[in-house]
Amino acid sequence: FLGKYGGVIAASGCSICYGVLVDLEYLRIIPSFSSFVSEGHRLTANYVFLRILIHIFSFYTIAALASFVVEREKQARVLLAERESAFKRLDRLHRSIIESVDAGILTIDLGGRIKSLNRGAEEITGLSFTRIENQGIEIFFPSLAEALRQDKEDGLTRRLEIPFLRRDSKTLTLGCAVSALREAGGEVIGKIIIFQ
Repeated sequence: FLGKYGGVIAASGCSICYGVLVDLEYLRIIPSFSSFVSEGHRLTANYVFLRILIHIFSFYTIAALASFVVEREKQARVLLAERESAFKRLDRLHRSIIESVDAGILTIDLGGRIKSLNRGAEEITGLSFTRIENQGIEIFFPSLAEALRQDKEDGLTRRLEIPFLRRDSKTLTLGCAVSALREAGGEVIGKIIIFQ
């Protein structure tokens, strides 16, 4: 809680308290709990000094280790905050690029559920992403779903022309380019359809 100096402050407090207790024990102001004294031996100044010295060394060793851990944890927290900020900036950039494109961009997962639809796609189709998110592609794009079912070319870009009936009863012909959607490791996680 006190940062890298917190361990030193705690070690100093412990050292003072321990030194006072051992001195009081040596002066017989408080009873001794040492097994050395309980066996009938008297505390000597050298023994008391050695005990205090060993404990002070232990307290400061623990303080140094604690300070090291606190510093590493702070560095990790700062690095994590920087990475999160960079990720958010990159995410905003990607979103703005996708939303600025006039062509329609639609992504589906391996189960055929709609995962994204950009502004251009909403304008072309008249559909709202909030309405069709996670719905099956066959509900809103039946011709495209049928063409994708027949598509055996995994990972290759394929060009299609499909009819699309808008909600305002206007029929459009969509020129589509279908490609595999891959994650960073290269594994196919769905398909991306770009259309005009």
